[in-house]
Amino acid sequence: MPESWNTSVSVYTFGKAYLAACLFISIIQKGYTLNCVQCMSLVEEDCVSGDVKPTPCKDQDKHAPYCHTAIGDALVGSGYFVSRTCSRIALNNCTHERIKYKKNHEGTMYKVCHRSCSTEGCNNAVRGSLHIALRIVSVCIAAQRLLSLPYLQEC
Repeated sequence: MPESWNTSVSVYTFGKAYLAACLFISIIQKGYTLNCVQCMSLVEEDCVSGDVKPTPCKDQDKHAPYCHTAIGDALVGSGYFVSRTCSRIALNNCTHERIKYKKNHEGTMYKVCHRSCSTEGCNNAVRGSLHIALRIVSVCIAAQRLLSLPYLQEC
Protein backbone atom coordinates (compact mmCIF):
# COMPACT_ATOMS: atom_id res chain seq x y z
CA MET A 1 0.00 0.00 0.00
CA PRO A 2 1.49 3.41 -0.97
CA GLU A 3 2.39 5.78 1.87
CA SER A 4 0.40 8.66 0.34
CA TRP A 5 -2.72 6.44 0.40
CA ASN A 6 -2.36 5.93 4.19
CA THR A 7 -2.14 9.69 4.69
CA SER A 8 -5.27 10.39 2.66
CA VAL A 9 -7.19 7.61 4.48
CA SER A 10 -6.22 9.07 7.87
CA VAL A 11 -7.19 12.61 6.77
CA TYR A 12 -10.51 11.24 5.47
CA THR A 13 -11.10 9.38 8.76
CA PHE A 14 -10.18 12.46 10.79
CA GLY A 15 -12.57 14.58 8.69
CA LYS A 16 -15.44 12.16 9.31
CA ALA A 17 -14.70 12.08 13.05
CA TYR A 18 -14.55 15.90 13.20
CA LEU A 19 -17.87 16.21 11.36
CA ALA A 20 -19.50 13.65 13.69
CA ALA A 21 -18.20 15.53 16.76
CA CYS A 22 -19.56 18.86 15.46
CA LEU A 23 -22.95 17.28 14.77
CA PHE A 24 -23.03 15.70 18.25
CA ILE A 25 -22.17 19.02 19.95
CA SER A 26 -24.84 20.92 18.00
CA ILE A 27 -27.48 18.35 19.01
CA ILE A 28 -26.45 18.59 22.67
CA GLN A 29 -26.51 22.40 22.58
CA LYS A 30 -30.00 22.46 21.07
CA GLY A 31 -31.21 20.23 23.90
CA TYR A 32 -29.56 22.31 26.63
CA THR A 33 -31.85 24.27 28.93
CA LEU A 34 -30.48 27.15 31.01
CA ASN A 35 -31.61 27.56 34.63
CA CYS A 36 -32.62 31.15 35.45
CA VAL A 37 -34.42 32.87 38.30
CA GLN A 38 -37.97 33.44 36.98
CA CYS A 39 -40.24 35.78 38.93
CA MET A 40 -41.99 39.17 38.96
CA SER A 41 -41.93 41.32 42.11
CA LEU A 42 -45.47 42.64 41.46
CA VAL A 43 -46.62 39.05 42.02
CA GLU A 44 -43.82 37.56 44.15
CA GLU A 45 -42.19 39.72 46.87
CA ASP A 46 -39.08 37.49 47.04
CA CYS A 47 -38.22 38.50 43.49
CA VAL A 48 -36.78 41.82 44.73
CA SER A 49 -34.28 40.06 47.00
CA GLY A 50 -33.63 37.42 44.36
CA ASP A 51 -34.26 34.75 46.97
CA VAL A 52 -35.87 32.53 44.35
CA LYS A 53 -34.35 29.27 43.17
CA PRO A 54 -33.29 29.15 39.50
CA THR A 55 -35.46 26.82 37.41
CA PRO A 56 -35.15 25.50 33.85
CA CYS A 57 -36.36 27.86 31.16
CA LYS A 58 -39.57 26.53 29.65
CA ASP A 59 -42.19 26.98 26.95
CA GLN A 60 -41.19 29.53 24.28
CA ASP A 61 -37.93 30.31 26.13
CA LYS A 62 -36.91 26.67 26.64
CA HIS A 63 -33.69 27.08 24.65
CA ALA A 64 -33.05 30.71 25.61
CA PRO A 65 -29.31 31.42 25.89
CA TYR A 66 -29.70 34.27 28.42
CA CYS A 67 -31.04 34.97 31.87
CA HIS A 68 -32.56 38.44 32.12
CA THR A 69 -33.22 40.96 34.89
CA ALA A 70 -35.33 44.08 34.42
CA ILE A 71 -35.57 46.71 37.16
CA GLY A 72 -38.15 49.44 36.71
CA ASP A 73 -38.64 52.74 38.57
CA ALA A 74 -41.97 54.54 38.11
CA LEU A 75 -41.59 57.83 36.25
CA VAL A 76 -44.67 59.32 37.96
CA GLY A 77 -45.30 58.78 41.66
CA SER A 78 -43.43 56.06 43.42
CA GLY A 79 -43.03 52.39 42.77
CA TYR A 80 -40.68 49.90 41.27
CA PHE A 81 -40.60 46.33 40.06
CA VAL A 82 -38.07 43.60 39.44
CA SER A 83 -38.57 40.96 36.78
CA ARG A 84 -36.26 37.98 36.36
CA THR A 85 -36.71 35.58 33.47
CA CYS A 86 -35.18 33.74 30.50
CA SER A 87 -34.52 35.59 27.25
CA ARG A 88 -33.71 34.72 23.66
CA ILE A 89 -31.91 38.06 23.18
CA ALA A 90 -29.30 39.88 25.24
CA LEU A 91 -30.47 43.24 26.58
CA ASN A 92 -28.16 45.61 28.44
CA ASN A 93 -29.80 49.02 28.30
CA CYS A 94 -32.37 51.32 29.90
CA THR A 95 -35.67 52.34 28.26
CA HIS A 96 -39.00 53.98 29.10
CA GLU A 97 -41.82 51.44 29.01
CA ARG A 98 -45.50 51.26 29.90
CA ILE A 99 -45.99 48.23 32.15
CA LYS A 100 -49.40 46.59 32.54
CA TYR A 101 -49.53 44.04 35.31
CA LYS A 102 -53.29 43.68 35.74
CA LYS A 103 -55.80 42.75 33.06
CA ASN A 104 -57.72 46.06 32.90
CA HIS A 105 -54.89 48.28 34.14
CA GLU A 106 -53.87 51.04 31.69
CA GLY A 107 -50.24 50.69 32.75
CA THR A 108 -47.63 52.84 34.42
CA MET A 109 -44.60 54.42 32.76
CA TYR A 110 -41.32 53.12 34.14
CA LYS A 111 -37.66 53.65 33.43
CA VAL A 112 -36.63 50.03 32.96
CA CYS A 113 -33.00 48.89 33.01
CA HIS A 114 -32.26 45.50 31.47
CA ARG A 115 -29.30 43.21 32.15
CA SER A 116 -28.65 39.86 30.52
CA CYS A 117 -26.17 37.14 31.43
CA SER A 118 -25.51 33.62 30.20
CA THR A 119 -24.57 31.37 33.12
CA GLU A 120 -26.68 29.22 35.42
CA GLY A 121 -28.79 31.35 37.80
CA CYS A 122 -26.77 34.49 37.02
CA ASN A 123 -29.81 36.77 37.30
CA ASN A 124 -30.23 36.35 41.05
CA ALA A 125 -29.88 39.41 43.28
CA VAL A 126 -26.87 38.12 45.21
CA ARG A 127 -24.60 38.29 42.19
CA GLY A 128 -26.21 41.55 41.09
CA SER A 129 -25.60 43.09 44.53
CA LEU A 130 -22.02 41.88 44.51
CA HIS A 131 -21.55 43.43 41.07
CA ILE A 132 -22.89 46.79 42.32
CA ALA A 133 -20.74 46.61 45.46
CA LEU A 134 -17.64 45.97 43.35
CA ARG A 135 -18.46 48.98 41.18
CA ILE A 136 -18.86 51.21 44.25
CA VAL A 137 -15.53 50.01 45.67
CA SER A 138 -13.84 50.62 42.29
CA VAL A 139 -15.18 54.18 42.13
CA CYS A 140 -14.02 54.84 45.72
CA ILE A 141 -10.52 53.55 44.98
CA ALA A 142 -10.32 55.62 41.78
CA ALA A 143 -11.50 58.75 43.63
CA GLN A 144 -8.96 58.16 46.42
CA ARG A 145 -6.14 57.80 43.90
CA LEU A 146 -7.28 60.86 42.00
CA LEU A 147 -7.43 62.97 45.15
CA SER A 148 -3.97 61.81 46.27
CA LEU A 149 -2.23 63.06 43.10
CA PRO A 150 0.56 65.55 43.95
CA TYR A 151 -0.69 68.40 41.77
CA LEU A 152 -4.13 68.32 43.45
CA GLN A 153 -2.60 68.58 46.93
CA GLU A 154 -0.95 71.91 46.05
CA CYS A 155 -4.32 73.64 45.47
